[in-house]
Amino acid sequence: MKILVADDDRFSRLMLSRTLRSWGYAVEEAEDGMAAVAALTRADGPHLGIIDWMMPQMSGPELIEELKSDDDLNSVPIILLTAKSDEESKLIGTEIGADSFLGKPFNDQELGSIVKNLLSLKSKEREVEKLNHMLTETV
Repeated sequence: MKILVADDDRFSRLMLSRTLRSWGYAVEEAEDGMAAVAALTRADGPHLGIIDWMMPQMSGPELIEELKSDDDLNSVPIILLTAKSDEESKLIGTEIGADSFLGKPFNDQELGSIVKNLLSLKSKEREVEKLNHMLTETV
């Protein structure tokens, strides 16, 4: 599974990437919102995105809104990563379509659980789609 880490802070990006790679995930990095959109729109794009809230070119919330309005990309799970841990920010993140919210500094165990659960849900969603397709063909 490939995960996109989009954060303009090089240190945060490297820490997240190193942690994810140690768990066996392939990781792609982006240093701003525009680079993240480019990575996510490729045919071989990531299966999940960890997106920082505040980035140049395009913020995390702007990126999520763009993804959620695209029929081909709206099912990519997105974790919104931010130092903003107040309730209003969490509400904004969920309202725009973030699948999960992770505060900085993050806990490795929490990150691991969120990533594992979102990828598992996405895998099960693909299985259901495949079964629905098979049922449709046989009817």
